[in-house]
Amino acid sequence: MVHLMPNPTKSPDSVYYFRMRVPRDLTEKVGKDIYSISLRTKDPRHTKTLFTEMLAAKNANTRRCGQDHRRFPIVCSGVQI
Repeated sequence: MVHLMPNPTKSPDSVYYFRMRVPRDLTEKVGKDIYSISLRTKDPRHTKTLFTEMLAAKNANTRRCGQDHRRFPIVCSGVQI
């Protein structure tokens, strides 16, 4: 089984994207397996900074949605994750 690690990916037009697998227990609530959003930059150095900030924010939101759904059912949108 291959695990998809969060990583910046480069599109054909050279724009970098943040990609992260949504945890299995949250995929039904979010409605997708992979979370992907444009970092809106073509600069690899700027990508590192933006990617690190985005990863920290997404991990915090994922933990929050994961904890909340154990107490009471909520719907976490893809934007929250």
